[in-house]
Amino acid sequence: MSLSVAPWSASACTRSPLGPAITSAWRGAPVSAALLSPDGRTLATVEQSSGGYAFRLRDTDDGRLVRTLPAAPLPGADHGAGPAATDAVPLPLMAFSPDGTAFAYGVSPWGGGASAQSLVLWDLARAALRTTLYLAPSRAAAAKYLALGPRGRLLVAVRDQSAGQIG
Repeated sequence: MSLSVAPWSASACTRSPLGPAITSAWRGAPVSAALLSPDGRTLATVEQSSGGYAFRLRDTDDGRLVRTLPAAPLPGADHGAGPAATDAVPLPLMAFSPDGTAFAYGVSPWGGGASAQSLVLWDLARAALRTTLYLAPSRAAAAKYLALGPRGRLLVAVRDQSAGQIG
């Protein structure tokens, strides 16, 4: 694999095709997070709403909404774990596979609660739900980072343990 590095310049950024995709014309609410696909053609955004988070995919050429993805359940909202901690601010999680064929997303309680979590794996090529994974509560903190392997066949969810904890 070869890697080329080009110097960054402000003039290069102004010609970026992301312009239409990030203008206020398509935003109904503030964006909580955004992630660009490896090929640069899709921008995944997350907007917080009263019912949770809305995950959306947009075309970077024209800002067109490609798809609003099925909602990811809030942590602890099901699986018999009870509601998520009320003082925790949820954290949206997103990852594209390196080849751009899959997208994983979910929500994690920022407060590090041990509630159950759901992660959704979306097949971008087929525009279809591949699976929903349920992470059981753990003594470790909730998953806060996601990474996907090629074709979305490997999903890594990283739980960030607090300093001094073993387990």
